[in-house]
This record gives sequence, C-alpha cells and structure tokens, in this order.
Amino acid sequence: MKNFTLRLIILVTLILTLSSTANAQKIGDIYQGGYLIKLNANGTGLVACTKDLWLMNWDDAMDSADSYSSKGFSDWYLPSSRELSIMNSTIGFDKPHYNNKGGFKNNSYYWSSSETGGYLIKTKATTCYMAGGGLSGTDKGEKCRVRLIRSF
Repeated sequence: MKNFTLRLIILVTLILTLSSTANAQKIGDIYQGGYLIKLNANGTGLVACTKDLWLMNWDDAMDSADSYSSKGFSDWYLPSSRELSIMNSTIGFDKPHYNNKGGFKNNSYYWSSSETGGYLIKTKATTCYMAGGGLSGTDKGEKCRVRLIRSF
C-alpha cells in the first residue's frame, strides 16, 4: 500500500509538472519553429514562420509552401484567410497589439490560400493588408509577400 501511494504521488506530480510546462507558452513566443499565433486548450496550435519568403504570385506561393523547410520542420503551408487574420491580430499590426512582432513589411499585402473570384475558375485569392488588417481579393498573377504557417 505504501509503495502504491508513493507511485501515485509521483505520477500526479509528473502530470502537474508536464501540464504547467505545456501551458507556459504564450502568443508571440518562438515555439515549434515559429511565432506562436494560436494555442488551443488541448495543446495544439499554429505557428507562423519567423521570416517572409520573397515576393511572388499566388501559384508560386503555393508551390513554395509545399517544398519549404525551416527550423527542422517541413510541414509549412500558406495560411487560409482566417489564419492570416489571426497572424495579423497576434504578431502583426492589428488591434489590440500594434506591435508587429512578426516583422511584417509595412504597406504590404500577404497571400492566403483562400481562392475567390470567378464561378468555375478562381482568378483571385485573398490577401491581407498587414498594416491595416483588411482582406481583399487579389489577382493571382500579382506579386505579394508570403508568410507560411504550420500546425502542431
């Protein structure tokens, strides 16, 4: 009985220690290869790459995302318009932070993976104006900045 109680105490202590370590991260921290932009209650979340790729059209952005590797991770992808908005509101210029911790280029548009425009052939994709947070449809042939994300 004494041995069981000791093991139970050790197990509970270990669980509490691991739980507090997992929850020690906060939005904006460098974590899992990028800036933490979303943390879910179950310990999963999203991180944004620490740097922009270069200016490119949407098709090249999608191709680059498929082959990109950074900080030991190769599962980066172009964010959806919703994920791009989250990125802007946490490490970009958007309210309430206005801190641009992510180092986004002022007066620049960033690509999302969300397509728009046209019924059968989508001719545009959503971009986010990082200095103001507004989303708009941009012709896929235009050159915009790219910031990839990954989930963990």
